[in-house]
Amino acid sequence: MALFLNIGVLVYFIYQQFNYGDVHKFRYFVLPLFALYKLVTISGWHTRDIPGVLLIAVVSLFISWFQAHGTRVREEHIAKYYFKNKAGKEIPIYSHSATARGGWYYLIGWGVILGIELLLEVNVSQMTLDNVNIGHLVFSETLQSLLAVYAVANPGHNDWSVWSLTFFTSLGYTLWLMHKSAVVKEALLNPDAFEVVDE
Repeated sequence: MALFLNIGVLVYFIYQQFNYGDVHKFRYFVLPLFALYKLVTISGWHTRDIPGVLLIAVVSLFISWFQAHGTRVREEHIAKYYFKNKAGKEIPIYSHSATARGGWYYLIGWGVILGIELLLEVNVSQMTLDNVNIGHLVFSETLQSLLAVYAVANPGHNDWSVWSLTFFTSLGYTLWLMHKSAVVKEALLNPDAFEVVDE
């Protein structure tokens, strides 16, 4: 039963990468902030780990650039309300939103991140490489990518290397996407959602 659940969640995650989803502050900022919190508060840090963190940062920023480079962004105006002007003509009021679709670039980058995380878990955390652990890792990472809340509610990793990978890739993806698209930047940094009136 667990195998079917894992496969179902993975298929749904892949399906979601080819559909446009709303760009929300919560989704794009919670995971990097929580990963930074875990990275700062986790025990086991040593000064000898700094070169490893820098290497993870460089690799993560390249992967996140690749993911953001292929992500498609669009601006949508959806008519929410209308009012009648003095002439009796209906004037729509549009809700403005940004949507993004990761596609193949996001999935390829996600697969590379998953592979790096697996290597880190085996080499740094001494995880045993078997089907159960690999399946659990894939399932956890899929849920974490689908639901940022899952990462906060189920912080299963206890190693600085995995949290640094999560921090730099998630923050990098958000920053690269904001750099790529003014629409995403506005959606993530604008404190007030605005509406457009069609006159």
